[in-house]
Amino acid sequence: NNGDGGSDEGTKRAWWINRLMGRRKKMMTHDWPYPFAEGKLFVLTLRAGMEGYHISVNGRHITSFPYRTGFVLEDATGFAVKGNIDVHSVYASSLPSTNPSFA
Repeated sequence: NNGDGGSDEGTKRAWWINRLMGRRKKMMTHDWPYPFAEGKLFVLTLRAGMEGYHISVNGRHITSFPYRTGFVLEDATGFAVKGNIDVHSVYASSLPSTNPSFA
């Protein structure tokens, strides 16, 4: 460690990249139907874990990725969905009643 946390961040980043690249090969030969089609509903779950985000579609884990360096989850104030998609509902759980930065 060089004292500024860079080495630890680099190790964490390398771990995530290796994990995701290994999954990528497995995902390319998946045995479940592709969940996205025009007019077809799907459930996308975004979970904020200890080390990063985890994405599932229709109950199946699809991918994970780490938080941005310096990102503090408690400071998040919004969530945006972009693209040609109609959102029918949003469910949020385990949210604090106030932002810790403002308390």
